[in-house]
Amino acid sequence: MALILVGATAIFLSQDFRGDAGFFPTAMGCLLILASLILLAQSVLRTSPAQEPEEPFEGPRFLAWVGMAVLLFILVWQVDFYLSVFLFIVLSYVLLAKKGVIFSITLAAIFTIVLFIGFDLLLNVPTPSKLQAFFNTF
Repeated sequence: MALILVGATAIFLSQDFRGDAGFFPTAMGCLLILASLILLAQSVLRTSPAQEPEEPFEGPRFLAWVGMAVLLFILVWQVDFYLSVFLFIVLSYVLLAKKGVIFSITLAAIFTIVLFIGFDLLLNVPTPSKLQAFFNTF
């Protein structure tokens, strides 16, 4: 229910945006509401009771992820947005999800490329980049 409220808030707030700026938050709000309604319907229509998680809460693993997230935010502003996101995804999958390095690098590369196409090429949204400023000096 909380995610439905978040989606509705995004739609409501984006109505006053100029031009096409409100399209993305409105679309994401609609998708969030739709996905939340589907999950809500699935949980209401479920015939068997919900299963308890097999593993207890893993505090050290969660703290490692929080530390990596803090590192991500520091690197975004000090190095480069796309490089930071790429490294965060690779480290998350290798260290926390115990996935293979090749899988992690491939998934991170695909996601980073999709972000680049979406933000830089389609939406022209500037992303923080000290590397880009460095390479622009040459």
